[in-house]
Amino acid sequence: MVRLLAAIFVLAIALTQALPHYLTGVWAWTHPPQVKQLEQLQALQKQGLTVPDWQPLSQETMRLGGHRWSVQQLVAPTVAPTPQLPPQLPTTDMTVVLMLRPQLENTDQPQIDWVNIGSEFGWTADGDRWIEFSAPSPAGHSTLVQARFLRYWDHSQTYAAVQWYAQSNGGSANASRWFWADQVSQWRDRQRMPWVAVNLLIPIEPLGELDATRAIAQSLGQTVQSTLLATMLPSSNRLSP
Repeated sequence: MVRLLAAIFVLAIALTQALPHYLTGVWAWTHPPQVKQLEQLQALQKQGLTVPDWQPLSQETMRLGGHRWSVQQLVAPTVAPTPQLPPQLPTTDMTVVLMLRPQLENTDQPQIDWVNIGSEFGWTADGDRWIEFSAPSPAGHSTLVQARFLRYWDHSQTYAAVQWYAQSNGGSANASRWFWADQVSQWRDRQRMPWVAVNLLIPIEPLGELDATRAIAQSLGQTVQSTLLATMLPSSNRLSP
């Protein structure tokens, strides 16, 4: 039912936009809109993302599943534990891995990125679930992210992973959410919906519990989403959910 309603909604927008083009004989898709942020997104793949309050240790590009990713190591500053310390802040040095696959061409679309990551490194994945967090945008509204939250592990390391496709009106680990948002953006605003695939890897105890890192995962995810909105994925009030 939800998919049917979404399809009807997109069709209604399409018909509304198509009528004037039918009358004039000039069709929008003869000159499809381009992604305005391609240069910034291409630079993101090569240079990585500057994340506030996290110190970069390294950055490189790595080919995974036929695509090139920016792979960064980030370390959090040490914060002395106190009763007033917010639970989302680490109390010891923590090195996380931030992997980003930005859109590089107008025709690029999200693919089976999450499957590629696990299989490429030979990791076992389990505990798959969803987490949500909100991130403020430069336009002044809050954007909702529905991310995949799971555990990756092998014989030497265990990670809590947070995965989503960041876009200017929020984000989701489900690629179809981007598809519908892109269709609406093209018909309504004559703009494309740029995207960045995000994979955060937070080290945890061997086969440790995911929920123990939920607060840190949400806090860091919020920071990454907000930084992308401010630099790579500028939003507008018309695109707010």
